[in-house]
Amino acid sequence: MKSMIIIVVIFTLNSCFAEQLLGGWSVTTDETLKQDCLSQALAQIQGQKVTDAEKLVSDNVCQTQIVNGLNIKCTFVLNGQPWKCSFYKSFIGTKETKLEGCEEVKPQNSEDI
Repeated sequence: MKSMIIIVVIFTLNSCFAEQLLGGWSVTTDETLKQDCLSQALAQIQGQKVTDAEKLVSDNVCQTQIVNGLNIKCTFVLNGQPWKCSFYKSFIGTKETKLEGCEEVKPQNSEDI
């Protein structure tokens, strides 16, 4: 009987919080993480670390997802051009945030549809 109660409690907690904890995307308020990701992205986009470029960035939003580490996707506008970058942070080993790639977000034209 105790094991049945434990299973029900675990299932209930998992159902209530699973989206927030595992697999669901949520907007991060961690400014250190956002700054680290932005610095790496600007270094790749511009080929070097330029602190002045950060002044040209607006609308920096990062979302995180816990799977087997921390998946991070950030969007921002640099000189009027939207960008999207993906990062990964392992929970074991080096625990560094690694840039997986950045791409310009192309505007969608209604003619292309």
